[in-house]
Parts: sequence; structure tokens; C-alpha cells
Amino acid sequence: MAEHKIDKDDRDSILKHIDLMHSMVTKENFETYWSLFKTKYSKYPSYIEYFQKTYIDSEFSKWHFFDVPPNTLLTNNISESLNAMIKSDWTNRERKPLHIFFKSQIDS
Repeated sequence: MAEHKIDKDDRDSILKHIDLMHSMVTKENFETYWSLFKTKYSKYPSYIEYFQKTYIDSEFSKWHFFDVPPNTLLTNNISESLNAMIKSDWTNRERKPLHIFFKSQIDS
């Protein structure tokens, strides 16, 4: 946000609004909120343009709920959980190359 010269006083507010936009469940609600967001923060046109290009118009951006296909994971929590379980239950928090980890599991 600093590179777009956003006042420190507005940064928390903008992040809260983005979090709300992220959780919109219908496209209509999102578009209405996005319109209001652009009006409220119109004094930061470079940030609005960046956000529009990166998070709204990008074909690779699926950060808003209404645009995510059903049964699609939005986080990597499941893989992080599995990683934590492997570290605590099988490797005793030691870093092991994958081939050694698999060999130790086969041998046991």
C-alpha cells in the first residue's frame, strides 16, 4: 500500500473493506460493494487500478467466494495440517529427505 501512497490512517480501513468484499457470496453484492469501495477511496486511483487488474479482472484470481467453483479449496490448511502431523508423529521434527522418510516408513 505504501507504493500507492495510501495514508497510514486508511490502510486498516481498506484491508477491512477488502476482507468484506472477499466474503461476498453473490456477484451482485460484490459489484455493489466494489463500486462503493472505488468511490470511498477514489483519492487512491493507482491502488484501485492495481487492485482491479490484479484481483478482479485477472483470469487467475479466484479470491472472492462467489467466483470459486464448488468443492474448491481456498487455502492450503489441509496440506499444512498434514505436514504438522508428519513432523510430530513420524519424523520427530527432524528434517529428512523424502526418500529417507518413505524408506523409514516401509522398514517399520
